[in-house]
Amino acid sequence: MGNSVNTTVSTGGVAPPGVIKSDCDELKEDVEKADAQVQRDIKKGSANKKTEKRKLDAHKASTVTSSKSSCGGTVQKQKAYSSLSRLPKSAQKNYAQGTKGKKSNMCPKANGKPFKHSPDNFRSSCNHTEGRLIEDLFKKQGSGGTVPSGCELTMKIKWRQRTAVKTAKGNIKGYKSRPAREGPCAQCEKVICHAKKCGLKIFLCVTKKDKQEKQEPDCV
Repeated sequence: MGNSVNTTVSTGGVAPPGVIKSDCDELKEDVEKADAQVQRDIKKGSANKKTEKRKLDAHKASTVTSSKSSCGGTVQKQKAYSSLSRLPKSAQKNYAQGTKGKKSNMCPKANGKPFKHSPDNFRSSCNHTEGRLIEDLFKKQGSGGTVPSGCELTMKIKWRQRTAVKTAKGNIKGYKSRPAREGPCAQCEKVICHAKKCGLKIFLCVTKKDKQEKQEPDCV
C-alpha cells in the first residue's frame, strides 16, 4: 500500500458521556474489535503453534477496516481484512469478499471501458480492504454499475507495516507492527475515487488531536 489521499474535513469530534457516538467513534471501536477477531480467527485456524506464530507475524503487516454504509434505506456495518487466506474458511465469510481478478461491479470509466483493478496478486486493489468493501456494496446495492442516490460508505482503516525485531547478533527473532496508518494506498485511492464517480459518497475516519474526524477524499 502507498500514499494517502488528500482529504477535506466534513464532520468530527468525540461524543461526551451520555451523547450518541459519531459514526467515526463507533468505527474506531469496531476496527479494534475486528483486529482482535482476526487474531482469534488466525489462532483458531492454525494447525499448530508454529503456523500460528507465522500467521500472526504476517498479520502485523496487514490491513483491517471497519465500515458503515447507508444505502437504499439499509444501514449496515461490515469489516474487511486484507489477507483472508490466513483465516479458516468458516471465518472468511464474516468479512467483505470483494471480487476476483481485475473485474469490478462498478460503472465503466469515462471512455466506456470497464474499470479494472490492478494486477491480480496479493497487492491487487481487489484484495485490499477498501476494494473489498466497495465492491461488495456495489454488488449488493448497485444496478448497472451505479448505486441509489444518497448511498454513503464510511470507513476506518487500520493499515500496518512491520519491522523485524533482531537479537544482538542480528538474527530475526520476531516482528512488531509500526504505527498504523489511516489513509488508503495509491491503488485503493483509485478505487475510492472511481466509486465516487459511480455515485457512492465515501468518507474516511482519521484521528486529529486524539479525536475522530470524518473526512471526504479529495479526488481530482
